[in-house]
Amino acid sequence: MKLFSPAIYNKSTISSCSGETMLKIEDFLKECFLQYDTENAHLYNVSALEEIRSFLHKEILNQFHVDIFLEETLSEDFFKNFDHDVFLVRHPRFLPAFPHSHDFFEIMCVLNGSCSNSIGGQTYMLQAGDILIIAPGTMHTISDTNEDSLIINLLIRSNTFDSNFFYILKDQTILSEFFKNTLYHNEKFSYLLFHTSVDSEVFTILTALYQEECDNKRYKNAVKNQLVELFFSLLLRNHEKDLCLPNPNGSDEENNFIFILKYMEQRYQNVTLQELAHFFHYSERHMIRLLKEYTGQSFSQNIQKIKLKHAAELLITTDLSQKQIASRVGYSNPNHLKKLFIQQYQMTPAEYRALNKEI
Repeated sequence: MKLFSPAIYNKSTISSCSGETMLKIEDFLKECFLQYDTENAHLYNVSALEEIRSFLHKEILNQFHVDIFLEETLSEDFFKNFDHDVFLVRHPRFLPAFPHSHDFFEIMCVLNGSCSNSIGGQTYMLQAGDILIIAPGTMHTISDTNEDSLIINLLIRSNTFDSNFFYILKDQTILSEFFKNTLYHNEKFSYLLFHTSVDSEVFTILTALYQEECDNKRYKNAVKNQLVELFFSLLLRNHEKDLCLPNPNGSDEENNFIFILKYMEQRYQNVTLQELAHFFHYSERHMIRLLKEYTGQSFSQNIQKIKLKHAAELLITTDLSQKQIASRVGYSNPNHLKKLFIQQYQMTPAEYRALNKEI
């Protein structure tokens, strides 16, 4: 049984374009696809690619009086047209695979059918239920030539994404840090891919978001922001285990890496490299390589970062002494913690507490 009503998604969320007009635009794109083989547009040379882009932009504007945003780069100024932090649009079927990027987040949600997405020179086949989070500045292409496909693009301002997605992860310091590095500092593969198998909870929220986008009701922006927070909460709660992480080196993905990070987070006070490697049935050498590839740091550096973040949290949320905090996060010598803390935060624990102490 389908979890969505096609009628809802046949509505257009672009104010200058009706749902019926968008379907006509798709028919036009299909004709172009069949006649000119635009599926592999991203493989053409630059001049040919720009000719295709210019031709389609001009024809769609002339025939349908709609601008479907075919620019190679798109800035957050895009949101000023809608005065919202979040915008949803159905990806037009048969649109050529134009390379493009934007300085906001794009979340591709595949409800039906399939499509391909190329990032960093690698192509990923997405199936129904896949949710792909693409970071700002990431050049990518989307190829959707499936007659029955249904792909919803959830476009979110960067600060709105941060305040929702990373707020949910605030208690998981190493996981939040890793996701930030993946999305903001991985030059080639800045994405997160969730395989949800069309989770009814997650996609019901997506449908509510799309319906809200179509309607012109009071407090629309506030409602969408709340729904986005719920969307991310359910996605992380239900599908953290179904997350595919890009290897920064372009090597094969390591399916256990999320669990490795969570294991370190939960046992950071006294976990050893030997214990970590043994638990996941890896050699210590292999575990060292994985941590270095994915985080850019050694085992001890990762553990130290976790300990210091927990120490910082205890300083501002408790009245524990520095000696008690050092013991609680896994340091027997409070002076050693103080030295490391100064290196990390450029101030002593006492100064940090005085500056940040909760009232």
